[in-house]
Amino acid sequence: MKTVGIICEYNPFHLGHSLQLRSVRQKLAEEGEEACIVVLMSGSFVQRGGSAVLPKETRAAIALSEGADLVLELPFPWCMSGADRFAAGAMAILEGLGGIDYLAFGSETGNVDELAKIARVIASPEFDKAVGEAAEARPDLSFAAQREIAYLQLTGEPLSKLSPNDLLGVAYLSHIKTITPIVLHRLPGYSATKARRALQERDFAVLQELVPPATIDALSASAELSRDTFDRALIAHLLLTPADVIASAAECNRELASRLTDAAARSRTVAEVVEKATSKHYTAARVRRALWHSYLGTPATTPMGLPHYTNLLAANERGRAFLRAVSKKSEITVVTRPSNAAKDPQIVTEYAFSETRDHVFRLFSGISSEKKPPILK
Repeated sequence: MKTVGIICEYNPFHLGHSLQLRSVRQKLAEEGEEACIVVLMSGSFVQRGGSAVLPKETRAAIALSEGADLVLELPFPWCMSGADRFAAGAMAILEGLGGIDYLAFGSETGNVDELAKIARVIASPEFDKAVGEAAEARPDLSFAAQREIAYLQLTGEPLSKLSPNDLLGVAYLSHIKTITPIVLHRLPGYSATKARRALQERDFAVLQELVPPATIDALSASAELSRDTFDRALIAHLLLTPADVIASAAECNRELASRLTDAAARSRTVAEVVEKATSKHYTAARVRRALWHSYLGTPATTPMGLPHYTNLLAANERGRAFLRAVSKKSEITVVTRPSNAAKDPQIVTEYAFSETRDHVFRLFSGISSEKKPPILK
């Protein structure tokens, strides 16, 4: 049996995710192998900046019902970071667990060699230096344009225009060590963005075309997150908090803090704040993350480098067998209950930091403040 890791958000879980899980099993079956699929999923907050549309426990249960064997959590703040830190945290967990043979991820290009070549350049010290030089020479350009200049300078080739999934793939490959990548060609049609838009519009007819019945049931049964309450809380935070305090948050700085406070004074919703604060230097995702990190108290100087733990969210017998097999050699603590975390001094701070932010999510979601036990089947 081979073990395949998948890094995901499932925000929400859609039919493209179901296809990916089936494709992984089919690919290994063609090689005469059974697959144990280990999903590492973002917790209560997501990489693009903001809260997940469903609690992590619900998303984990859906993943298990749709073909995953084990669902672990990428905790805060790594789950709500830029592509490189998101990938670094996720790969640290998957590599640290031990026993993961493959990393499977979706890609529009489907070309692992091309993505790996880009990853080698971007991960090099020379690239960081070249980007810094490009930023000094052309401060008028966006960060993306400065990276393109640096890449061209180092390789003599233009940097390919990459989709968000390919950009994440490059980030994964930049941090991969012992795990073998499997790149799955991502087909158009299914999109978490489309599903979230349909959910926002309460268009369940469209949702039924995009997500499996388990997701429809969960979305229909759950108390809808109070986006108005979120918006009021975050905008009030910007209005009441000194700009230098906002600037000290992760992914923020004085210029962006000024843009956020100015936008807040002229906005009624977070979407309006993000639209007004976005610029060629600050993408919408970066603006959202900076705003949320400020609200949730994530300091830019956080001592957390890479995660030392992951939460067990859901597992079937195959997933539990994997955990038993790696338990003695794993460098990552798999937390099954809060008392486990309290026994490990290395993860106490990380765990408490993430759990406090989870409590905020549960508060806004109107669900129980108590941490739920893992789902075992």
